[in-house]
Amino acid sequence: MTHVRISVHIVIPHPHTAKYFDMGHISYTDLRNNLASVMDEVCDSRAPLTVTRQKGRSVVMISEEEFEGLMETLHLLKSPKNAERLLKGIAQLDAGKGIERDILNEEGLD
Repeated sequence: MTHVRISVHIVIPHPHTAKYFDMGHISYTDLRNNLASVMDEVCDSRAPLTVTRQKGRSVVMISEEEFEGLMETLHLLKSPKNAERLLKGIAQLDAGKGIERDILNEEGLD
């Protein structure tokens, strides 16, 4: 089996998004006893949950939608030029230089 090490540097442009990384914790036993309701809560809250074990490493549970969003973000940011362009656009929006557009109307999809 070949092992690949992937190094990812994530930039969080907005301070309020840091709350995303303030994860809740649950023990493996509590998760096992309440699996369905815990899964529902993770999906509904869109917040990650750390599952801890007494004699093993922890894992993080996230909803499928959040996982797909993270993968899309990584894909968009893997190109340095694209990452720079996206972060520049975010900075422009934060500075009030954004233009609101109704793309559905422009594309005739309304």
